Amino acid sequence: MQWNNEPARHKILDLLGDISTLGQPVKGHFIGIRTGHKANIRMCHKLMQQA
Repeated sequence: MQWNNEPARHKILDLLGDISTLGQPVKGHFIGIRTGHKANIRMCHKLMQQA
């Protein structure tokens, strides 16, 4: 590993990538605990339903 917090950095990049699939800006505060692409995509679907 290049950094001691590399797994956390990777999770953040995954979340940002999944949110970018919405195709529109998202403003908010996100707290993730043991998340992954499946949970991120589920959250994105819920955000799209509320828009």
